[in-house]
Amino acid sequence: MFSDALRTLVYDRRGHGESAALPGMRSVAWEADELGELLVAADHFPAHVLGISYGAAVALSLAVRRPELIRSLIVHEPPLVAWPPVEENPEVRSARTQLDAFAKRARTENSDVAAREFAEQFVTVPGGFDRWPTATQEAFRTGARTWPDELGALERADLDPGLLGGIDLPVLLTHGEVSPPYLGRIARSVVESMPNVTLRSLPGAGHFPHVTHPALFGGTVLAFALERDVPVH
Repeated sequence: MFSDALRTLVYDRRGHGESAALPGMRSVAWEADELGELLVAADHFPAHVLGISYGAAVALSLAVRRPELIRSLIVHEPPLVAWPPVEENPEVRSARTQLDAFAKRARTENSDVAAREFAEQFVTVPGGFDRWPTATQEAFRTGARTWPDELGALERADLDPGLLGGIDLPVLLTHGEVSPPYLGRIARSVVESMPNVTLRSLPGAGHFPHVTHPALFGGTVLAFALERDVPVH
């Protein structure tokens, strides 16, 4: 959908797809710096930067660190479980505890068990994993080995309302109506901290709308981008 209207760059973060993992502690800021380097190397800036879940946290960090590389920012449910305004909220605190317990189990579980558990506890509903496209299931299994480190990185994410309040860019933040409640609470709090942000709720969608509702999510993203004077290629 996007490539018909926009020059599109899709990449695999470290440890996902065809991108090998690197040893050492993962951090959201480090991954944002890598994304910035990629945009410069590909001469693909200023760009409309889209991030979902952990990728949304990376996109927000890039906007703080390298705003000159971004034309607009589109993020879906950044899972900032250590986000200061809501980290002590009972829903968020409970989810944080469950995610920490999962991260410890995931280091020893096989990838299929970890992928199913994570998907059905934190992303979809019981039985939802089996309804996903085969390619998405396989990507989840492959990415399972990185989740403990990524969950740890979210705990240390150097993002707070003061930093996001300085982002002078057009921002679209989307939220799935059937996503876990803690994600909605975080999303609404993040919106309150930013000066130029639009919040859109996606009917029937959850944490991965590009998988379950691609037409709805894609159309919402594309409309936002094209309204910001994007040249059509």
